[in-house]
Amino acid sequence: MSDDFLTISQAQIVDLLVVRRFGVGLVLWKLEEPELSSASEAESLSSSFLSYVASISPHSVWLSFSPRLENWVKRYRNVEQEEGKGKRAFVMVMASRTEDTIAASKWEGVDGVVAQGESESRRRRRNFC
Repeated sequence: MSDDFLTISQAQIVDLLVVRRFGVGLVLWKLEEPELSSASEAESLSSSFLSYVASISPHSVWLSFSPRLENWVKRYRNVEQEEGKGKRAFVMVMASRTEDTIAASKWEGVDGVVAQGESESRRRRRNFC
């Protein structure tokens, strides 16, 4: 397999995300402490990443797996306004508890909420912690 197989141009990314109406899903705990070594590293990397996502104007952005989802929605909407070329993405958040789902449905900047449920193993772990 050649290295060309893994090469994709920005024009191809834009074609996938905009013309074909693809979205971007972000697993946010990977952009937070303690996954990253410090708060400043997390802030810098996540800001750069959000800027890139907004710059390619995706049709939708799915935000998930963070205790600070509302903050992520606000951050994305701010970056999108600054760098998103005037196009507003459809922002979805994923919630695992009923109260989180209700709360997220009222957050400014959220267009939809996915109520994904909570796994049995996670419920058990929470009860023992």
